[in-house]
Amino acid sequence: MSSHSVCVLLATTLLASAAPVVAPADALSGADFFNTDRVIAKAAPEYRPHAGVGCELPAAALTLDKAIDLALCRNPSTRAAWAAAQVQAASLGVAEGAYLPSIGINAAGNELTGDLYPGAPRSGTQDSRNAVATLSWTLLDFNARRSAEANARNLVLAAAHIGSATAQRTVADVIQGYFSVVATEQAVTANLQTEANAAKSLEIARALQSGGAATLADVMQADTAYQQAIYTRIQSTNTAKASRANLAVLLGFSADQALALAAVAAPSAPALTARVGELLTQAARQRPDLAAARDQRAAAEAAVSSARAVGRAKVTFGVQHTLNQQHGLAEQNTNTVGLSVVLPLFSGLQTHYGIRRAEAALDEVAAQEEQSRLAVSLDVWNAYHALDAGNQELATSATLAKAAATNEEIAIGRYQSGVGSMLDVLTAQSAGANARVIRIQSEYNWQSARAQLALAVGRLSSVADLDAVAPSSAP
Repeated sequence: MSSHSVCVLLATTLLASAAPVVAPADALSGADFFNTDRVIAKAAPEYRPHAGVGCELPAAALTLDKAIDLALCRNPSTRAAWAAAQVQAASLGVAEGAYLPSIGINAAGNELTGDLYPGAPRSGTQDSRNAVATLSWTLLDFNARRSAEANARNLVLAAAHIGSATAQRTVADVIQGYFSVVATEQAVTANLQTEANAAKSLEIARALQSGGAATLADVMQADTAYQQAIYTRIQSTNTAKASRANLAVLLGFSADQALALAAVAAPSAPALTARVGELLTQAARQRPDLAAARDQRAAAEAAVSSARAVGRAKVTFGVQHTLNQQHGLAEQNTNTVGLSVVLPLFSGLQTHYGIRRAEAALDEVAAQEEQSRLAVSLDVWNAYHALDAGNQELATSATLAKAAATNEEIAIGRYQSGVGSMLDVLTAQSAGANARVIRIQSEYNWQSARAQLALAVGRLSSVADLDAVAPSSAP
């Protein structure tokens, strides 16, 4: 067998035995041998590894539940958060891979031509072939790999919880955006009613002026109120269009995407039964951003251990097989097995300052964790009292709207019969218009407040979570 054939056979044999390790990168790029993706899924129930796939706008009217589902699937913020978690999961795989041996093959073939040595009678050719297969396996490193793995695992958990927090924040934004569309379209309807009432008042004023029972000043006052109502209606129509565009973007569509929302019943809010102290306890247990802060602190603690392990010894087991063939020389076919010990003695104080850096980073992360805990308590407190106020505003605005509508009818009736004045009519119509706006705003504020409380407590991924905080029912 020729020297070239021997080298090819050796390389082929080694490649076949190490196939799982040296397989082409394209063939293994999608594989997760260490199942690191499962770490994300376990920490974040909202995790969607294939976000952006198979989430189309339904043909039927868009319910709030479906809007939330679309946003969790399509919204770029949630997709980016899960992608960031997957990046950290891959880093965990790198850390776990350090426990496995490294296998490598190095093969070379050379051909030397020309005057091989001084005084040679003629030019010649000299071939050489060599192949080296190596295996290196770290057996002992005094917790360096374990610390690196712990650091990477906690960073995956932190990224997963950040993804969960981002998903919940997206859900809250969608709820607010959805009810913003509802509120702005109700405002358009209310302003159309105000415009119609103003038009009726103008018509009555003109009729009374023709009969000599009203003055030109009455007509001009009514006409001014009518034009103001038209202007307000135009503004509210534009606001409604902007709200629809905002909701479409939140769902991951272009701003010009047409949306048909399902009908929403007017809410009837019961009094809050949960106590703020209970909600604070739930938030401390459930808030994903607070969990992420705890994970980051654990990762920083592992980073300190990892920095300390840099200055410790490392024991490595190694195997090497060498085949060397050269024209005119005896073939070399050797095997080497051994242990190597590396003991750092002095590294220019790099290890020392690496530890100081890791410890300072731990102090920083610990302070950030405490800041997160305080921020969570403030979020719950503010959201709780905002919802409590929203309940009261909802009840009061309903009474106000009924009273203002009755007052408006009485004022226009009195003026039409010649008893009241145009000023009374305009005052009543203005109060009626304001009452309708207040009612619409109170309904939106209540829906937004309960979304914020669910978000503050740390459980908001569906309408069921929203109803768990404050159920809504039609009166």
